[in-house]
Amino acid sequence: MGLRGVALRRAGSPSPSPTQIITAYRDSPRAALPIGNEDPHLGPLDAPVQLVVFASFECPACRAFAPTLSRLHTEFGDRLLVAFKHYPLSSRCNERSAADKQPGSCEIAWAAEAANRQGRFWPFHDAIFAALEGAAAGTAERVGREIGLDPQWFEADRRSAATYDRVAADIALGTRLRIPGTPAVFLDGRLVHRADQETLEILIRGQLGEGPEPCGPTQPSELLRMRPDPKIRPSPRRLSPDNRTAP
Repeated sequence: MGLRGVALRRAGSPSPSPTQIITAYRDSPRAALPIGNEDPHLGPLDAPVQLVVFASFECPACRAFAPTLSRLHTEFGDRLLVAFKHYPLSSRCNERSAADKQPGSCEIAWAAEAANRQGRFWPFHDAIFAALEGAAAGTAERVGREIGLDPQWFEADRRSAATYDRVAADIALGTRLRIPGTPAVFLDGRLVHRADQETLEILIRGQLGEGPEPCGPTQPSELLRMRPDPKIRPSPRRLSPDNRTAP
């Protein structure tokens, strides 16, 4: 299955009107996206509007989209929750990826989760996306040193079963939602198909009741009460190339 960064607006395509943006958004079904303290996030969990992004650290479109998250957080402050979910496109940890399309992306996801355990996910997120070499050997360790991670704690956490399971749970959720590619951006449980900053600002303001036309009722408390589907099972971990299997 080919997964590509299809969520961003293609260069040169005409800009839709705010009404078209809102109509397309309303046409997306609402999904349950559980968010908890353990998820990397900006803003309060009870914010009136919730944005969730599924991304891979080896995805060029995700790298281009990454600065939008901090800009939206700065613009909307405590009125917006921004949460990150891992979706590396590598058969080493994601059985939906038929091939190792992004070698090293699982390792970077595990390292990012280890940084999250030290409260440093977002500095790690920004530094990894800024690193031109991406998942080149030694990048995670170098970034960890630069952002002040405890090296022994970092090394132990990024190889722990708990870290593997956290990333696997995100992958399982993204697979159940059948995300079309990365980055996949959900606003209040609905997939945003053209998730550039302008589109998201229009939709967020609509959800806050500030736009020309509201996008429908926002019920963050209901979304927060939702729990992961008990039928979801994390993807099997593949810790060596010899164990890879196609979906």
